[in-house]
Amino acid sequence: MLSRCQVAAVAALLIGCGAETTETALNVRIDTLPGGVVVTHNSGTELWNDADRWSVVKDLSIGIADGPSEYVFGNIGPVAVDSSGRIWVTDRTVPEVRVFSPNGSHLRTIGRSGAGPGEFRSVGGLYFSQTGELWIEDTTLRRIEIFDTTGTRVQGIATNDIALRTSAEAAWAAPDTLYRVLPRQRGGRTYTAPNGISMTIGIGQAVVRYYWNGDDLVPVDTVDLPDARATPILYEVMGQDGPRTSPLPHADVADVEIGPSGDVWVTAGKGEYRVLRQLVNGDTLRILSREITPVPLPDSISKIVRTRMAQGTVLGEASPPEAFPVISSLHPAQDGTLWVRRRVGVDSYLFEVFDAEGRFLGSPRFDDSIDLQRFRVQVVGRDALYGTVRDEMGVERVLRLRVKKP
Repeated sequence: MLSRCQVAAVAALLIGCGAETTETALNVRIDTLPGGVVVTHNSGTELWNDADRWSVVKDLSIGIADGPSEYVFGNIGPVAVDSSGRIWVTDRTVPEVRVFSPNGSHLRTIGRSGAGPGEFRSVGGLYFSQTGELWIEDTTLRRIEIFDTTGTRVQGIATNDIALRTSAEAAWAAPDTLYRVLPRQRGGRTYTAPNGISMTIGIGQAVVRYYWNGDDLVPVDTVDLPDARATPILYEVMGQDGPRTSPLPHADVADVEIGPSGDVWVTAGKGEYRVLRQLVNGDTLRILSREITPVPLPDSISKIVRTRMAQGTVLGEASPPEAFPVISSLHPAQDGTLWVRRRVGVDSYLFEVFDAEGRFLGSPRFDDSIDLQRFRVQVVGRDALYGTVRDEMGVERVLRLRVKKP
């Protein structure tokens, strides 16, 4: 594999120097760089025509304003879907996990308030391991409770690692290793794990690697993801506890996600439509890019950004962003495709789909009843999107959106 610096430099310039072109089409060029990294560059034109285009329709809604308590949500957290299509939902207002059948019927509730086995003080990250067991993070007790798909507790893992005080935005649990994606921090920080290892969590998202021997969960290090650590525009304001550092609103900050196969997907940030697919050791497998024109910030939002900058101190040499971030979020799917969420206006969003080779297929057609501004994707299956919404009345729901493919 190429070094990370070589990947960034060669991919950015796409200079031949030994690169092998394996496919050239009207809208796509695929090159293999020295070391085996595949670069897929897309023009702005999609490959789908109207007959090929996927459509997305609302298929299931779970959640009501009033009625049986198991269907009423206060603050929905992570959602997971098992191999049988059952939907596992956390609610941050109560320390429990509710399980629903594929048709939306409540099957059971796991956990209750407490500190004993199978109990929770708070429910954070929620994900299935590669062996099919459900891992539930308790960020207050700093432990992980493991259940099988019948809801039977298998075991609990306690750790003093302070990184477990923050819920993972994504995770991948293998038989001997756990990778957790931590959310963006309001300020970079370095901490010492219980085993004495010093780790740095930056402004961008970070992937923390743990060794797992069946009984103990030991933090090892943070995975080196150079694009994810690209420095965003930062500003510092004084708070009650001292200075606080945050990314500037609408600044292009990189996004990190872990796919179903354990690969790490990283956006370049910095105003580029460029996504890296990497192994968890940091080696790059594929780089996909696309030509687009950034969407300018309207004057009303630009004024808010400039006001925020004036209220604090901008760190380094930076000017306020002039356009919305090129990519809002990444969503690797179980079928090998990549769904990219983009903001294209003040209240407008769309999704773009790339195939397993990084070719830009196009934007699916969503039913008019689906509010893409409010919809937050949690899981992308082979034929459905699972996510959450909160309506104008504050009612929270879990939605399943069916993907129809010609």
